Amino acid sequence: MSILYVSPHPDAFPSLRALIAARYGEAGDGPGWGGAHPRICLQPPPTSRTPFPPPRLPALEQGPGGLWVWGATAVAQLLWPAGLGGPGGSRAAVLVQQWVSYADTELIPAACGATLPALGLRSSVQDPQAALGALGRALSPLEEWLRLHTYLAGEAPTLADLAAVTALLLPFRYVLDPSARRIWGNVSRWFITCVQQPEFRAVLGEVVLYSGARHLSQQPGPEVTAPPKTAGQLKKEAKKREKLQKFQQKQKIQQQQPPLGEQKKPKSEKREKRDPGVITYDLPTPGLVDPARELGKLQAKRGEAQRQAQRLRERRSAMSYPVKVPLKVQEADEAKLRQTEAELRKMDEAITLFQKML
Repeated sequence: MSILYVSPHPDAFPSLRALIAARYGEAGDGPGWGGAHPRICLQPPPTSRTPFPPPRLPALEQGPGGLWVWGATAVAQLLWPAGLGGPGGSRAAVLVQQWVSYADTELIPAACGATLPALGLRSSVQDPQAALGALGRALSPLEEWLRLHTYLAGEAPTLADLAAVTALLLPFRYVLDPSARRIWGNVSRWFITCVQQPEFRAVLGEVVLYSGARHLSQQPGPEVTAPPKTAGQLKKEAKKREKLQKFQQKQKIQQQQPPLGEQKKPKSEKREKRDPGVITYDLPTPGLVDPARELGKLQAKRGEAQRQAQRLRERRSAMSYPVKVPLKVQEADEAKLRQTEAELRKMDEAITLFQKML
């Protein structure tokens, strides 16, 4: 009997990829190689079963003494039902190979680079913002393709969707918050559609998307004892403690002093009041305005605001076509249009008032 060895960790997406493929094999005509459904084993294979243990999980043993296959891509392809990837040489088969390769070479490194720092684990990418930028660049081809397609190859999930969804499980669980999912709307719609399929749900359960609060599912590891500190490190810590004590003493002295507002101010000398007499002004009084002049300024300003509002309305009308426009740009244009229309109403009231004054 064939045995499928997988990792028991809930976030081990290569093993999840093989388990979902096995579910599709059970629901279809059986695994692609034509054998029976494998038995699932949640541990590495014992050394007694093979002199050459597979270097990674998942691994598939095709019967006692049979062929050993390891790695998510190869194992999932063997377990996937024959025919769902399209016949050899067809357009669907080529698309499946394209997206499986893209998931392995582009999506998985970008997803791990963006997720591992969020989980407190080490990553080859030092800057978290650079890692998020790399993930966004990896998602861009998916977003464009899924704008006009439900799935990556055909009208039903294939090995391409399985490879890409499992590669993006970690970002959707721990990194991509609701605002990011709105930016990648087509990818988010496709991801939710796939994980709600019965074969995905049987393995993944209810996939909880990241909402902003971290809920780590990894098991706690053994406590690591810190190495002893050197004399230089102890000297630096002593200097830091001394600076902190001085700062706290200074803060305590400032708290004991009365606030600046409560300190007594010296009394100013009383000045003798004098009669100012008659005051004349050579400059025009600022309170007086010329209605005709102000009316002309308002009319010119209203014309400019009206032209701006017209441009914003035309741009909003253009956005209704299926053209990719970021949501932030649409919201900014709507807010600016509302502000411009409010200013136009105020200008109309002011123009009516000045016209009555003429």
